[in-house]
Amino acid sequence: MTDLTHCYSPRPLHPAATPNGTQHTPLYSVVAYPTTSPQYSKVINTYRPMPDSALRGFGQWVTQHPWDEVLEMENVHTKWHNFVTTTTKAFHCYFQAKSVTVHPSDAPWITPRIKRLIKQRN
Repeated sequence: MTDLTHCYSPRPLHPAATPNGTQHTPLYSVVAYPTTSPQYSKVINTYRPMPDSALRGFGQWVTQHPWDEVLEMENVHTKWHNFVTTTTKAFHCYFQAKSVTVHPSDAPWITPRIKRLIKQRN
């Protein structure tokens, strides 16, 4: 018997075609040839690492930034927009995005660090 039912189609033989004439014997015909390995699509995950040095740099920037583009505005919506725009730019500057390729067949304990070490070894 097989668990590749998507590749093989069973068809019972007539009892007269079997040696003792009383049992139905299945005959399996190939429907599709199985592939040697399934094709997985890779997924690219993006993350922003936050090392201590970047946290200190961002904190220093926040405390030393003049914030004129926020404080001088009268409209609260403009203030909010300027604040979000400014902090987002700084966030992207200090915490740069990195990406890692993940395959569905990877074990759950495979981290980006382990992948980097494997790449260095190879």
